[in-house]
Amino acid sequence: MSLPLAALFQYPTVGQLARLLRQEDTFPSSPRIYPIKTTGGRPPFFCVFAHLFWRRIAGLLGPDRPFYGVALSADDRLDPPYCLEDMAACLAGGIREVQPRGPYFLGGWCLDGLVALETARTLQRQGEQTGLLVLFDTPAPDFWENLTWRESARLRLWLSWQRLRDYWDTVRHLPSRRAARARNIAAIRDQAVRRYRPASYAGHVALFTSAARPGRRPARDARSRWAGFVLGELEVHEIPGNHATMFFKNNAEILARKLASSLARAEARFPRSG
Repeated sequence: MSLPLAALFQYPTVGQLARLLRQEDTFPSSPRIYPIKTTGGRPPFFCVFAHLFWRRIAGLLGPDRPFYGVALSADDRLDPPYCLEDMAACLAGGIREVQPRGPYFLGGWCLDGLVALETARTLQRQGEQTGLLVLFDTPAPDFWENLTWRESARLRLWLSWQRLRDYWDTVRHLPSRRAARARNIAAIRDQAVRRYRPASYAGHVALFTSAARPGRRPARDARSRWAGFVLGELEVHEIPGNHATMFFKNNAEILARKLASSLARAEARFPRSG
């Protein structure tokens, strides 16, 4: 039986996780939604495949903003060839279990931002409104096609190292078969992303880019690359740090402050009834 990703947020210390693992036979299968912060009366923010560092970001957003992670359930079965549309359908279903109707506020980091993009498009196809899609240092879907071979090789190496480090930080305390499932989900996501060719997105997008990016491409370049995919408003915020450190220490405070402002501004466009 797989350990829910929610357990890594609900039982953050090694000791708590060890006690949980000893109760393996009675622990339920993994849900698609795992709460990171449940307090607050404002619309929740849903983060696709949230990592452990999101705990701090969720806290910095203030007491009124619930924050949920979204992931594939142990019961979700995706058949090859893997496509992002099938993955997004599962995630959209999980989001609607928590919040049946829109507007929805969701996002993701790096390649998970592309999963969030397709999840937002799925919700729109289901007749729901998306209030804000947040992309954290997410490359445009055609990013790989516009790199030189040197840039591509350097970026692949750098992303592989980041992914390996994040994977190790997340699963080093898990039994081997549970770690294998986490690795398998990441592999499925990567395969689906490589084949992903989305249509345009008709919605409000906030793009957060790191100041120290591989290749040192300026933020205006990120805007121009995404402008061809976004039909609605596109706002771009540059955050100090690199692809990973933009979420740490003082950089996290800057990111959270700008994210809170973007969410509040987007939310104001949808007056609450009653």
